[in-house]
Amino acid sequence: MIRKNSRLATLQLFICVSSLTAQSEPTVTVFPTLAPNVFGSPSFSPWESNSLSALQSGATTAGDPSIPSYYEQIANGAVIPAWLASDFPSWKLQANPGAVFGPAFASELGNRLYFNLHIVGNGTEFSLSQVSFQATSSDPGNFLGFSVAAGTYNYSNAFVGLNYGPDNTKGTGDDFFVTSGLNTQLVDELFARGSGNAPTVLSSDPGVTDDERISNALAGLPSSFIFQGDYLLSTSGGDVNGSAFVVVSVPEPSTVIMACVGGAGLVLVGMKLKKRRRRKMRAAKTSQA
Repeated sequence: MIRKNSRLATLQLFICVSSLTAQSEPTVTVFPTLAPNVFGSPSFSPWESNSLSALQSGATTAGDPSIPSYYEQIANGAVIPAWLASDFPSWKLQANPGAVFGPAFASELGNRLYFNLHIVGNGTEFSLSQVSFQATSSDPGNFLGFSVAAGTYNYSNAFVGLNYGPDNTKGTGDDFFVTSGLNTQLVDELFARGSGNAPTVLSSDPGVTDDERISNALAGLPSSFIFQGDYLLSTSGGDVNGSAFVVVSVPEPSTVIMACVGGAGLVLVGMKLKKRRRRKMRAAKTSQA
């Protein structure tokens, strides 16, 4: 009986250890998000910090929603309005954003849509050098399409690796982050701002005002299209893919012009009505005299 119990205990221990050391396929998760324009927008760096903070904590938002550095994930497959990056002040298709959205937005230069990335190795270590990216647009010209080859990305504050340490267990005190150095360094998890793109509108484009330039730029876009981002992690066990997309609905230029009018337009209308009332009152006084 003692020998049988001993063998049973040994068998149970072997099964337990085997289940703990078994490796699963890495998971690659992608999150679309609308960001400030990386080329010149003052809020891009704090937005980037917010995006990494949210990815690491598993949150969908981070920061103050009343300022342009606010981070918010977009649901995969969601329908969203078009966006434009510009070389003049704009935000979410609106020129003069300081007047439309508030002083914090005054120096923003439009928006870009990014595909955030989160990879969990699930027991398989990997490196950033094994990650590639492909963006595609469903329009015939694939005007937002581009690719990033494997080996191009580098560890930084925007592409952060997490190594679980010698014990291969997350959260036990020996974990360490990788934010610099060779992109071949092995990690167990990756949090990345990722890549993205945007249609652009420039101050040199046709139009008398920035509002007209925005409307003209929108008129040159398809009425709707799908923008998709795909990441590929190549490991010795095989390729693992993660993707996300948004359905882009391009507003009519006339709609954007009306939106640009906003509160300022109402003020102008109010001023005109006051002027009309004053004329009528003057005319009434003149006739009475």
